[in-house]
Amino acid sequence: MKNSIILIAFLMVLSCQSDTEQKTKFYQAIKGKDTALLKLAEYDNKFYGQLELRYGGVGKESGEVRGEKIGDTLKGKFDFRTYGGSKKWAPFVVLQQGPVLKMGSGVATTFMNMPFYIDGTLQFDDTDFQFHPIDSAAAKKLGFIIQ
Repeated sequence: MKNSIILIAFLMVLSCQSDTEQKTKFYQAIKGKDTALLKLAEYDNKFYGQLELRYGGVGKESGEVRGEKIGDTLKGKFDFRTYGGSKKWAPFVVLQQGPVLKMGSGVATTFMNMPFYIDGTLQFDDTDFQFHPIDSAAAKKLGFIIQ
């Protein structure tokens, strides 16, 4: 009887695990001497994760990304700490092209504490970060914090 209760409890724990954990993906992008590491979890039409931008080994910005997925575009914001320790936020937009995520750039502004790119300025240049999928072991090896 005791073994059956333990088995049932174990099966319940396994069946209640979140699908978001299984949908977590890791990405790396290299642009010159700069490297970006991205951890993303998607659920429904939303996403959240972590982004770390390393600037030539001199400094880094790291923080949380979150937002919504609209078609092949992930739009949201990046709440981060600068290399100097200041807390900031910026718009975060990536375009999904197959397994690669292309980071967008443009003229940023804020309205009602929501950062976004001004209409007509958002672009996805090949010179911006191009995120390629990596596995969690590679992310860990690169020193990316995996929670």
